[in-house]
This record gives sequence, C-alpha cells and structure tokens, in this order.
Amino acid sequence: MEITGQAGNVHVVALNDRGQVTGAFETWGASAAFVWDPSGGASLLALPADGIGAAINDAGQVAAVTTHDWPDPARLFLDGAEVVGVVPGGTGSAGVLRDDGRLFGTGQVNGSAQYHAFTYIPGGSVVDLTPNLDPYQEWSVPVRSDHADKVAINIYSYGGPAGGQAGVWEPTGGLELIPYPPGAVGILATKMNAVGSVIGGFRYSEPWLDHAFFWSSAGGTQVLAQGVAVDVNDSDQVIVADDVGRMWEPILGFSDIGTTSTPVQPIRVNNSGVVVGTAGPQPFWWTASGGLVELGFNGGTLAYPELLNDAGQVAGWSDNGRLWQGGAN
Repeated sequence: MEITGQAGNVHVVALNDRGQVTGAFETWGASAAFVWDPSGGASLLALPADGIGAAINDAGQVAAVTTHDWPDPARLFLDGAEVVGVVPGGTGSAGVLRDDGRLFGTGQVNGSAQYHAFTYIPGGSVVDLTPNLDPYQEWSVPVRSDHADKVAINIYSYGGPAGGQAGVWEPTGGLELIPYPPGAVGILATKMNAVGSVIGGFRYSEPWLDHAFFWSSAGGTQVLAQGVAVDVNDSDQVIVADDVGRMWEPILGFSDIGTTSTPVQPIRVNNSGVVVGTAGPQPFWWTASGGLVELGFNGGTLAYPELLNDAGQVAGWSDNGRLWQGGAN
C-alpha cells in the first residue's frame, strides 16, 4: 500500500502495531510532519513550523519535532501540546513513546549545555536521566526501548573512549553502566526489549572491529560474534549484521539468514521471529520455517524496509522516493 498525501519524498520514522506511520513529506528546504493511517490516509500535524513526526505509540499519540531555524530553536510536541523545559536535538530527541504517553528522548534539559537523555509524562515535567554528566564534555541519548519502565542509554564524551559508555536507566536505581569486556575500547547499545535485555556492539582497537553483544541483568554480558546486534525481540532473539546476516538465540545459538554467496543485511525482527532486511538491492522477509522471501508491494519494490511491527506490517522507502507499507505472508 503506497503512502501518499503531499508532494515530495516520504521520510518514514515510526510505525505502530496498528499500521499507523509517522514521519515527514520532504521537499527542498521544507518538511511537513504527518501521520498516516491505513484506513484514513495521511494527515498533516499542526505544528508552528516545519518538522517531522518522530514517534507514535499504539494509542495513536505522536511525538513531533520542529526544525531548528536560527534564531528559533527546535521545539518538541506530544499529541499536539508543546513539551516545555527541553530543547530537542533532532529526530532522535523523541525516540521512545510508551503506550501510556510517557516519552523518552534527548535534548537540552532545563538549560543544560549539552544534550541529555530525559523522560516526560504528560501533565508532569521533564526529568533529566543523566544529571551528573560533565556539563561541557558529555551527552547522552536513549536508544529504542520496549521495557515498561527502563530505557537503555548511550553516553558520549569529547576526547573520551571511542564509543563512550552505555547503561540501563530505571526509576528506582538510576543508571547502571554495562561494563566493557577485556580489550574493548567502545560500546554502542542499539535496543532494549520488553524484558530488559540490551544488545549492541563493542569496538576493539586491535583489530578495529565491532563485536555484537547481548546483556541481561541476570546473565551479564555475552560477546556474540564479529558484527553489530541491530534488533532483539521479547524472546531474546537477536539479529546480527555481519558478513552473512544471522539470528542468535540464548539456547539455540546462531541460525544463518543469508549465506556466504548471498549475504544479507537484517534490519528488524518482530515478536513472531520474522526478520526483514535487504539482500543486495532486494528487500526480503525471513522466517525460520519459510526461509528467505523477496518483498514486493502492488507492483512496486520496497528497496529498504526500515520498520516492522508485530502485525507483520513493513514500512520503508523505494528507489523512486515513494514510501510503501504493507504485510507479507
């Protein structure tokens, strides 16, 4: 199903389990934030300036960010109401929106010099999740997190380790850092699932390579293989971007998605174990029982599947600048 509604390219950012998509229609020098529904089509968000839809939850609430246009700073909106007390830092400034309306993002919180991870509950105030960072040297960013209360955070430092630090924030205990394994010089968390497991990659200086990791509060850190863990579902199935493209599970270990002759780039995995990604220029849909299936929608080709929900719907963009959304069986 093609997503249209305004002239220009379509930039998809978020997809919920109802098949609703948010993002922006983009033309040269302009960006119109939208929300798209499979039954009602696209509607532009009522923002005071150009902007982009940054997150959408299963209740249909949308977090949106306006474009920074000097001297006017960027502004953050949740379900149409401005969030005061924070100057957002781009699309990622509203990256996690819970179904109860709780928002996690990054921005200059209450006048901070650097961008800090924050949380906001409608009717409340913005809370800085990393208030003890060096105010001039360090900044923090939350990553995709499905847990009800916790969120994974990356911390970066000017002149610090190559990959900074990563940790898990929770309301009662604050931030717990994930320790480096021997030889690692950097870390990048990429996702936290609903049971609190965190994935990502460690960087090693000799050789200068990334190694995927899986972390849980009970089991600690496991270094999986060369590559980066890019997504994890609530059953702790992890997809790893390496020279083949594989899925890892705590009991079964690795399963190949691609082959050495046909390597793939896995992008997303849902809670049914469905994986989407690209094999060269061709998008694919993969299951353990059905193997690799090429994706195509209504005569068009989905060149890059960026998002996948638990209803089996895929959103992404095509080589002609259009955006497609649909399901596959």
